[in-house]
Amino acid sequence: MASLLKWLSPGMRIKRWLTLAVAGIALLGLGLALLDRHLIGLMDDTMELLANQLGGFPLWFLELFVRCWAYL
Repeated sequence: MASLLKWLSPGMRIKRWLTLAVAGIALLGLGLALLDRHLIGLMDDTMELLANQLGGFPLWFLELFVRCWAYL
């Protein structure tokens, strides 16, 4: 544990890079979550449109197909 605390001593200039890396990973995760949320919204609109056009097609299969296709 003491060897890990050595890296955080003043003047090592590693703290700013650790902070920057953690902030970057957090922002990347937030961006991917927002993108995923947007894609889910687009898929819901697509599902409604396709369900109206196809009529009696099983909706569970259609939803599975659209969700798999969107992540490719």
